[in-house]
Parts: sequence; structure tokens; C-alpha cells
Amino acid sequence: MKIPDDREFLNQICADPFDDDIRLIYCDWLQEHGREDQAEFIRLQISLHGQEYYEIPVRDREVELFRKLYVKAELLLSPYGHLSREIITGDSFDRCRFRIYYQRGFPYCISCMHQEFIHQTHAEVLFQNWPITKVVLHDRKPYDEDSLFSWSSRNPEAGPYEYQGDRDEIDFDIFKLMRGKLFDLSLPQWNWKEYKTLDKANEELSAACMRYARTKAGLGRL
Repeated sequence: MKIPDDREFLNQICADPFDDDIRLIYCDWLQEHGREDQAEFIRLQISLHGQEYYEIPVRDREVELFRKLYVKAELLLSPYGHLSREIITGDSFDRCRFRIYYQRGFPYCISCMHQEFIHQTHAEVLFQNWPITKVVLHDRKPYDEDSLFSWSSRNPEAGPYEYQGDRDEIDFDIFKLMRGKLFDLSLPQWNWKEYKTLDKANEELSAACMRYARTKAGLGRL
């Protein structure tokens, strides 16, 4: 019988990020292989998931384990109130910075700039190693007019184009994966999608980023 290894468990967890059973089986494997702190951290966060409040000693233990496992980790109290850390990839000439938030023992949300997310293989590598279920592009904001919120994208078939820095502009490979009403201004070089609320616009952007990255990573859609 084949003995599972660390990579095999991570593949299963990333493939189905909402399944806690495989995470708990992974905890047993970690404990058997001398990684008690990591196993305790995952179990603790799973037990606390969904609880709005819990006792200070429990939070202190969660933070203690987190800082043991991840050097220079910090407790971020806003916007999510979840444990987080910052990672930097690439060299001094090609550097990308990500903020990652933890739930149920693993990163579940990444926050980064638009270009960093789509750059080379960063999204692919992140999703191959972490069970991400939320993406925040913190340098992007939908255009707001008449209580409607819209994202725009340049049609790649329209020819060469120099990005103008508009915060509502999204890469076409992500934009085409967004659900929403396509808004027609009779401008063939541009596309817009509209949403009735800011939350819905941001949710659709996150969902499209998820579809984009999971496809790059060879994972199925959720």
C-alpha cells in the first residue's frame, strides 16, 4: 500500500478546500511525523472556525503556534481579524508582495496587486500549494455611477494598448470569467460588466480570479 506524503495531502486539500475531513487526517499524519505544532494549529483553527468570540487563552495559543510556524507572523485585526503574514516572491528586479490570511489551519485568502496576481506563474503556484477560496486585488475598485458598479476590460483583439492606470480595469483573461451583465457602449475595444452592489462586484472579481488561478494550477472549479 502506498504511504501518503505531504504533497499528496496538500494536493487533496487544495482540490477541495471546503473539506475539513482531509485536513484532520493530515493532522494525524503530521503528528505521526513529529510536526505536533502544525497539527495542533490546524485542529485549533478548525474547531474555532465560525465562532465570533472565543476566550483569550485560546486566541493566545493560536497566535503562539502561528508565530512558531511562521517567522515574523502577525495578528492582523482588520479588515478580517484573522492571522496573516506577508510573503515576497522573486528577486530584487522581479518582486511580488502578497498578504495571506489564515483559516482552518491554512491560507484561505490572498491580497495583492492586480499585476502581481496575473504575473507569470504566481497565481498558479499559490493555488497549487494553498487552499485559497478568496482573492482581493487591493489596487482595483469598480467604477461607481448611478448606484451601479462596473469593471472594465480592454478587448485584446482591438490591437496594442498602453495601460492607463484605471482602477476599474481588469485583465481580459480574468474579466471574461466574471459573471454579470455585459454593458454595451458601442465601443468594440472595451467591455464593461455591471453589478447592483459594491459587494457583488467584488465577489464576482474574487470568483473570477479563483476560476483563473485554479485552471492555471490544474484544479477543478469549485
